[in-house]
Amino acid sequence: MMKKKVILFFLLIFILTAKFYAQDTNEIEKQPVVYTVFINIVPDSFKYPLVGFINIANGNQKNPQAGFINLNEKALTGMQLGYVNTVGGDFKGFQGGFINTVSGSVTGPQVGFINTVAGVGQGIQTGFVNTVGNNFQGIQTGFINTTLGDFKGAEIGFINSSKKLNGLQVGFINYTDTVESGIPIGFLSIVRKGGYKAFELSANELYPLNLAFKIGVPYFYTSFNLSYNYNLNNKFSNGFGIGSHIKLSERAFLNPEYTIYSSLRFNNDQSDYDHLSQLALNYVYDLKYGFSLAGGPTISWQQHNNENSFIDPLFALYQHEFNTKNKLHVGVNLGIRYEIFRSR
Repeated sequence: MMKKKVILFFLLIFILTAKFYAQDTNEIEKQPVVYTVFINIVPDSFKYPLVGFINIANGNQKNPQAGFINLNEKALTGMQLGYVNTVGGDFKGFQGGFINTVSGSVTGPQVGFINTVAGVGQGIQTGFVNTVGNNFQGIQTGFINTTLGDFKGAEIGFINSSKKLNGLQVGFINYTDTVESGIPIGFLSIVRKGGYKAFELSANELYPLNLAFKIGVPYFYTSFNLSYNYNLNNKFSNGFGIGSHIKLSERAFLNPEYTIYSSLRFNNDQSDYDHLSQLALNYVYDLKYGFSLAGGPTISWQQHNNENSFIDPLFALYQHEFNTKNKLHVGVNLGIRYEIFRSR
C-alpha cells in the first residue's frame, strides 16, 4: 500500500510540473515542453534555467543548465554544470564538469577532466586532457594539452602540443610545428620547423670526450650528454643540461650552459655515486655549412656519497676541497658543433 502511495505521489508531481509553452507567440502550433525535476526537454530559445538530472535543449539557448547530463543542440550563451556537458554549436560562458564538449567555437572557461573544442577557442581550459581542434587563445593547463591550430597564450602540462606557438609552453615534453614568437620550456622541446638542433663533440677538464645532442629553441634548449674518462673505473657518465644563445653579432653568440653529470661506480664492493654540476660560459662562433666552434671557462662542483673519492681533473685553473665530499674546480670547455637548424 505504501509503495503505491509513493508511486502516485511522484506521478502527481510529474503531472503538475509538466507544462506546455509556446516557442513563439506568433506561431500557431505550440511545441511541447517537459520540465520536471528529473528530465527537462525544451524547445529553441527557452527562457528559464534548466535544473534536472538530464537536460536536453533544442535549438539555440541563453540560459544556465545544471544537471548530471546537459545537452544543448545548437549555440549556447550561459553556463553548463554537470558530469557530461555537450554543446552542438558555438558556446559563450562557463562549462564545468567531468566531460565538456563543444562542437563549435568557445569563448570562456572549460573546467573538467576532459575538455574538447572542435572549433576556435578563447579563454581557459583546465583539466586532465584539453583539446582544441582549431586556433586557441588563452591558457591550457592539464596533463595533456593539444591545439591543432595556432596557439597564443600559455600551455602548462606534462605534454603540450600546438601547430604554431605564440607564447609559452611549460611541460615535460613540448611539441610545436613552428615557433613564431614564444618559447617552449621542458625536458624535451621539439620544434619541427626551425628551432635549435645541434650535435657537439667537446672536451673539458674532467671528461676528455663528450658527445651531446641539443634541442629546443636558441633562447632555451636542453642537452643530453654522454661523457668518457679513461682514468675512471666507470669510464662513462651521462648528463643533462640547459643552455641559451645570446646574440652578440651575426656570427658570434654568448652561450651559457648548465649541465649535471652523474655515474655510479663500484669500488671494493661499495657503490660510489659521482655527481658533478658544471656551469660553462661559452663563446660560440659560426663557421660555414652549419659548423661552429664553442669554448669558454667552466666552474664545476663535485659531490660524492663516500669520502675522498673525487674525480681528479686532467687539468685545472683552480681547485679547492671544501670537505671530504665537496670539491670545486675551474677549467675550460672546448668543442665543435654541427647545427641541424637554428632559427634566427
